[in-house]
Amino acid sequence: TLYKRSGRVRVCYEQLVTSQRLKQSAYIGDEVPLWVASPGRCILAYLSGEEVDDILSEIRPYTKNTICDPSRVKKLLEEVRKSRYAVSFSERDEGVASVSSPILDPRGKGFACITISGPEIRFDKDKVRQMIPEVIRAAEKISSAITCLDHIPESQDLPGPAQFS
Repeated sequence: TLYKRSGRVRVCYEQLVTSQRLKQSAYIGDEVPLWVASPGRCILAYLSGEEVDDILSEIRPYTKNTICDPSRVKKLLEEVRKSRYAVSFSERDEGVASVSSPILDPRGKGFACITISGPEIRFDKDKVRQMIPEVIRAAEKISSAITCLDHIPESQDLPGPAQFS
């Protein structure tokens, strides 16, 4: 799934869906607060401290596993900046795990992320750990492709979800 920041939320812009019968799906155009789960943290990690504090002031639980402690979220954001990935287990939806990696513009600013998610019955901690290098590589390839552009895309320059329908 490809998510892009739009103000205080991340928007689903594209998704490849598995042929497995049991699956987790986001919908093109879905908006989710940046503080929820691994995709949001991959974008939130690259915002200014002031923006992060402002966005984290809205934290509320989606599930019993949603991380709602702002200081804990900030530590996780530091980890994202160091490791280039985030994981989550049942933070947005019960029974769904995800691994995400930020997509960076040539200035090193995260504005989007790529995510693999699925039901925890298949995406247990070992499986998620195995997927981390592939997700990071995919995000790095996209980030590298962006550096080849003559024009660095600002968020308003990127196509909206309706253009992917």
